Amino acid sequence: MPCLKRAAIRASGAIAASFLLLAASGCSNSTYSFESGTDSALTMTPQVVGRIELACPAVVEFPIEATIPLPKGAWPEPSNGRVFFLRGPSGKNVHAQAEIVSRYASAADGADVVQMIAHVDRPPTTTVGTTIGYDVIYFAPQGDDVQLPNGYQLENGSLKLPDVIAGLLSQPGALAVRARDAYDNVYLGLIDTHDAFFSSGQLTSGVVLRDGHAVLQARLYTVLQPALAGPTPNTFLPHLFSVHAYVSAYAQERVLALDLRISNGGSGADDSDVLDDPLGREYFRDIELVIPNGWLAYSAVHDPFLGAGYGVPGGYAAIPLVAPIEGGKLHVMPSQAQFERRLVIAPPPDPIGQDWQHAQMLLRRANLAFCQPDPLQSGGGKPSETLWSWWNADTARYFPQRHALPRLDHVSKSALLQQQQTSFNKLLTHLESGASYGELPVPSPNLGWAHPWGVGYGGMSGGDEIVLWDGIECAWSASNSAYRMFELVHRMNTDRQPVALYDRDGDPTRIEQWVLQGPHGPYVDMFFYMTLKPGNDPFGFDKAPKFQEQYVQANGLAPDWEAALALYEPHDQQHLVRYLRAAQVLAWLGNDALAKDDLLMQAELVRLSYHPYFNSIYDHVSDTSLKFDQQTVAAHPHSGFDIGRGEGWAFQALNIAYALGTPAWRSSTKPLFDQIVDLVSNGQSSCTGILQSYAYEKILEGKYHARQSIEQAILENALWSMLETVYRDADALHATQLKAVLAMSTTSMTSFPAWSEALDGPLAQVAVSPLDPSLPPFCDWLPYDGASNWVDDFQTWSSFAYGYELTKLPVFLVRAQQMAKGPLLQKMQAAGTANLGNRAALLRLAQDL
Repeated sequence: MPCLKRAAIRASGAIAASFLLLAASGCSNSTYSFESGTDSALTMTPQVVGRIELACPAVVEFPIEATIPLPKGAWPEPSNGRVFFLRGPSGKNVHAQAEIVSRYASAADGADVVQMIAHVDRPPTTTVGTTIGYDVIYFAPQGDDVQLPNGYQLENGSLKLPDVIAGLLSQPGALAVRARDAYDNVYLGLIDTHDAFFSSGQLTSGVVLRDGHAVLQARLYTVLQPALAGPTPNTFLPHLFSVHAYVSAYAQERVLALDLRISNGGSGADDSDVLDDPLGREYFRDIELVIPNGWLAYSAVHDPFLGAGYGVPGGYAAIPLVAPIEGGKLHVMPSQAQFERRLVIAPPPDPIGQDWQHAQMLLRRANLAFCQPDPLQSGGGKPSETLWSWWNADTARYFPQRHALPRLDHVSKSALLQQQQTSFNKLLTHLESGASYGELPVPSPNLGWAHPWGVGYGGMSGGDEIVLWDGIECAWSASNSAYRMFELVHRMNTDRQPVALYDRDGDPTRIEQWVLQGPHGPYVDMFFYMTLKPGNDPFGFDKAPKFQEQYVQANGLAPDWEAALALYEPHDQQHLVRYLRAAQVLAWLGNDALAKDDLLMQAELVRLSYHPYFNSIYDHVSDTSLKFDQQTVAAHPHSGFDIGRGEGWAFQALNIAYALGTPAWRSSTKPLFDQIVDLVSNGQSSCTGILQSYAYEKILEGKYHARQSIEQAILENALWSMLETVYRDADALHATQLKAVLAMSTTSMTSFPAWSEALDGPLAQVAVSPLDPSLPPFCDWLPYDGASNWVDDFQTWSSFAYGYELTKLPVFLVRAQQMAKGPLLQKMQAAGTANLGNRAALLRLAQDL
């Protein structure tokens, strides 16, 4: 069984030869230095700091994976000898690999969430599906002369793989993706696992994401390039789609996990390389995964266009990820469209089918465990909060809010698990059949490769999925089905989110690449609001080749569902949470690399949209930009300004990326956060504390500059998250500013002019000032038609918790109880899980009081 040492990745030099072939056809990496039982060494005491649980999988040995939050300083960078072990039902202590998921605001505090991976076993007689648990054991060396106690053995840092997996990974060109265009030309891109897993050079089109003795995961990037001409000469495009391949090899596992993102979103940033040029709307016959003959590819979802594998020349097999349409019509990918697939690659079945079982284990996330809270004390007393978990106030690091999650002891766990299983089964069945629900959230059948979530309009009205939190029930119940539900929802949302913009190296394009120097300061020569708007086009969308599109239209080869797919817009900025929510759950509960990169893309799109630069050399300024808001606030300070849910969700996308981001990304984007804090501090109304002030015909008939409570709550949630994720214990000045802004804003929710004593809640809409900016704002009076006659009891709950925790003022508890119409804890828990995504912070506060 070979062991792999991973130092770095470098680019492949064998792509041309592999194009032709496929188109026609013991080491140590230890970083620990513990003593081994010397007389003078101090024996460390194991600390049981957590517990993870999962439903017993079908296989007896498996790579368990779980995320767990940490207190400050528990996992610095570098980790300096700190180490985790897992102890399962057998009593065996297994060294766990730890990978950083997210970080504290201050670099000195280190990681705040890590993922643990370890090759463990479970009792062979345990019934499949029964809950089993593993204690999390932590060692932190105190000094240099220390040793582990008996029964604890460190792995040496190398990844031990079965020969069959090592052989596949070491074979150049063993994995590839290929596709055919409208003219039947073949394009090919290699997934270069050889260099990723065996070389020590630097790869320009990939990065190692997890690296240790339990798993090695690499993200590899390739662009499908011309490989074999079809029957019509001179009809090649410069390239076809791009592919991100997330390849995970686990210790002692004879299967390989492979997640794919296929996109039509070149940014055109590199003028010297055509491989990142935009294609525009592109038609294709099929997209296939190419693997060595005899190997098998299993998919997490057997959608209608997943085809059966077949042999191709050169000793390979092709697995249609998107099979051809019967009758000869073509598939279409709109400009910037993208889709994702999750697969496992396995060798030919062994006599007892063990490889198939392990493939299904990974596909079904049966190896995913969840950290657990402390149990309630006897007699129903409050838990001790000694275990590191999302429910422990000292390790409350879930989502950018970094707020302790509410306990759900008042909810039947068995009923919750059954509900989660039923919902998952229903969605999976419809995905695999291609059928619609006939209603929300799946009103559409599959549209070729796509099966979109929701309706076509990217700004669908209503509160569906407009939540500050998600995945709480999944974390509490440790539900595999609930987690997989979020995988499916994220897949379907990505199908309808055509916003991909990737540079040649496979990274999302960044604002820094597009900033130019003008006579009056820097500018970005475009108008951009999550997507490019009319005007200048620096990406080159207007230069995309059209001849294949014209050929398809002239010959009637477009798919029947093309118009239906074209109706699907990306979720707009005012409703961006509908895309963010599932990806966040996958990131925090599963350290899912695919989802984390999707979240980063959204943050980079926000930075392209909301920046402090001019929008042309002529000093144009977009009215949706940070610069516009800065100019407005400078002209009318401390009066409120046009800021609301759109900025709230945009800020939250930035907060998410900052939490999950590398130190380099955090450093480069910190100045933007500082400018946002200065903006809201200077723009907030000095007499009411209200931030939002804008005129809109649907708000008080457009008669006043006004604010909506739902938008205020979304914005407050984002600013609270920014405080916890970017500034807490890292930047005292900006933290103090944000605390003051939040204290005033949340207080405004409880008092004049927002609070209604008659209706027991914050008024949904309230006038802030007259339309004439020269007139004073409404500080101590309102016009007779300056408020709605209804309140918001959907979005605002957590704002009362944030306000109380910042100020300790009892008015927040009084108002919350008024809105609940009874004893706060009793009423909050009586609601069960209804609207939990907006009530979470207040429910937890009520449980703590």
